[in-house]
Amino acid sequence: ATRSHGTLESAMHMAAARRFRREGNVAKAKESYDNAILLEPDNPDFHLDLMLMQEETSDVEGMVRTGEHLLQAEDRFNRFQSRGRFLIPLVSAYVVTGRVEQAAGLLEKYRDASEMFRNYATSYVADGYIRMKQYPKAVAVMERLADEDVAKNGVMKSMALRELFNFNLYHATPVVGIPI
Repeated sequence: ATRSHGTLESAMHMAAARRFRREGNVAKAKESYDNAILLEPDNPDFHLDLMLMQEETSDVEGMVRTGEHLLQAEDRFNRFQSRGRFLIPLVSAYVVTGRVEQAAGLLEKYRDASEMFRNYATSYVADGYIRMKQYPKAVAVMERLADEDVAKNGVMKSMALRELFNFNLYHATPVVGIPI
């Protein structure tokens, strides 16, 4: 009986959190998310919803905290197949906060999680390296993505090869002053 009561109560907190979020009341939404998570700390959907709100409100440090919590509890959350849903925002938050090497580490560790993760994470990491003026690293991650995609899909169907072309076009002379 305690479990079902906790589930009902946590569902009520989540409903309130989503309502407050829609209304733009971030403080009340955060409080409701926290209450739901206290009742059901192993429910990844609660954490993911909180992370989405943090993303919407540009709370990148909050995104990092929530994402790292999900990573630490990954063994419990994998059964929900939720890993891919929080990795992309976490990589983005790492890059925005200057933690490019941590973002690159996630890309390397989970590069086979999904094609969408690999593509987005690679773009974020490459952009992070560009911001840090580490151009060879940026080119290397983009070229690796293109190589893997060409091997899998062939030259004509490779979206990553097109991304590499656009990357080189965009980040060439007009941006950095030298071709890369």
